[in-house]
Amino acid sequence: MIPAPADPYASTPLAQKLGIRPDTVLSLLGAPRQWAVPDLSPGVAVRRRLSADTAVAILFVRRAAGHRSDITDEVVRGEVLSSGWVDVKVAAIGEDWSGLRFVRRRRER
Repeated sequence: MIPAPADPYASTPLAQKLGIRPDTVLSLLGAPRQWAVPDLSPGVAVRRRLSADTAVAILFVRRAAGHRSDITDEVVRGEVLSSGWVDVKVAAIGEDWSGLRFVRRRRER
């Protein structure tokens, strides 16, 4: 039997998966206090709330298999899209965490 090829995406650094570029203001919403994105590029400012200069916001929602929750990606999108943000990526960040990546719409930057 020929083994399946390794997933090249699995070895991609988390900051790259989430599209966090140098000199970005990153807001981590709902992340545990001790949680951090490893190996961020120089100049990335990390905040725990939205601010006027936030370029990338990552919302953390507990919704892994086996957890009951009334929060779905559709619910979150419904709330956030009307405020000038758009989701561009979903990423598993750990066993209990998925990240929804939102950015400001280009016309609002």
